[in-house]
Amino acid sequence: MKARLLDGTKIAAEIRERIAADVAELKAAHGFVPGLAVIQIGSVPESTAYVNMKEKAAVKAGFLSRAVRLPDNVSEEELIKNIKAQNDDPAIDGILVQLPLPGHIDETKVLSAVAVEKDADGFNPYNTGILCSADSGYIAPATPVGILELIRRTGIEIKGKNAVVLGRSNIVGKPVAMLLLKEHATVTICHSRTMNLPEVTSRADILVVAIGRALMVTGDYIKDGAVVIDVGVNYTEDVAKVREVYKDYPEYVATFEKKGYTYFGDVHFPQAAEKAGWITPVPGGVGPMTIASLLRNTLTLARRRRLGEKI
Repeated sequence: MKARLLDGTKIAAEIRERIAADVAELKAAHGFVPGLAVIQIGSVPESTAYVNMKEKAAVKAGFLSRAVRLPDNVSEEELIKNIKAQNDDPAIDGILVQLPLPGHIDETKVLSAVAVEKDADGFNPYNTGILCSADSGYIAPATPVGILELIRRTGIEIKGKNAVVLGRSNIVGKPVAMLLLKEHATVTICHSRTMNLPEVTSRADILVVAIGRALMVTGDYIKDGAVVIDVGVNYTEDVAKVREVYKDYPEYVATFEKKGYTYFGDVHFPQAAEKAGWITPVPGGVGPMTIASLLRNTLTLARRRRLGEKI
């Protein structure tokens, strides 16, 4: 393995320790702690796992943590009613609606219902607009914020680098491209219809992959020495395939089997690791950073809302 590992689990733990210390100081000085409400619709196992991890992390950091769980068939009206209840609760500083939503619910309408001043994941269209148009005053989505932190931890200067973002979702692709632009990178956004895709990605000094296709990015997509960030989580029941892909990385197989599930990133890790300078593992890369960034966003919102601090 040539690439150095970007250990999101370790970095996120450091961030969460600092947040916990800040929360303790906030409580001692001002008598309150940040409140985070996470709203989940349905009981998809992956979403439930994410919500449980966020709730656990918030409690450990000293937050007031609230999980609102609604059935799959909840009406749009009832969902928005629940969001507005959190908007009106003075104990809550940050609200996150766990995505994706069921097909009968208008995502834009729901995310617009989250109060701008409590939008912990930056998905309210107002915050999206501020992210694109201003240099301050915005809350950026937690996963892109975590990705940027991982890139910074490599020690490379982002300014002037060629950055390629593979994926154009509103959750990851578009906002992480904006954050990289703010760092003065030259940014290209690619997607499934991009022509000569390996040719484009192999010119990237920084490659962020969020395309949602297991093992799609193989070694020929990677520039020698590049920073490779793999956002993908693609579940599979093919344990034999996991063992084959990771035959030289038995610790990965052991981790998967211990947790009782298997999944791949969007990047073919063994091939990419032979060319990249830095690479994130799956699991243990972007995922933990997302939760740490969500807590940091909520802490920022609490300080702004209750103490009048600027972002």
